[in-house]
Amino acid sequence: MKNITWRVGLLACLIVLIPLALVAQNPPQVSGGTVTGTLHGSLNGGVLTITSPGAPGSTPILAGANLANPVLAGTTASIGGGSLAAGACATGTATITGAAVTMVPVAAASTSSDPGAGFAVLAQVTAANTVTVSVCALVSGTPTASTYLVRVIT
Repeated sequence: MKNITWRVGLLACLIVLIPLALVAQNPPQVSGGTVTGTLHGSLNGGVLTITSPGAPGSTPILAGANLANPVLAGTTASIGGGSLAAGACATGTATITGAAVTMVPVAAASTSSDPGAGFAVLAQVTAANTVTVSVCALVSGTPTASTYLVRVIT
């Protein structure tokens, strides 16, 4: 029985020590912005901290990286309410800090009604921090006036 206990104990030690030895032989490497190797990390409220394996309190490789995409949002003034000929658009803008022309915006009427049948709502980041929302008539008509909620995908 002693022999079996000793072997089980040795096996348990090897199971713990071999991965630790492998971690020591494979320290994290940074090349061209890519980190490879074994890392330890923690996520707290969307903030990531990554440390290399080692003594407790090792210096973070990356700390404070916010993984939760920031919400870039804004609202336009009222758009619509006036008659539009087919192909014409009524426009408004929303100032959204952080919006860039390389980002994709989405807009929706803030009221419970859409602009109505025969209208298309388009959004475009037209300048830094500015999103232009257009309500365009596919056929002649009057779109329901509404402010528009705008979100920008980062």
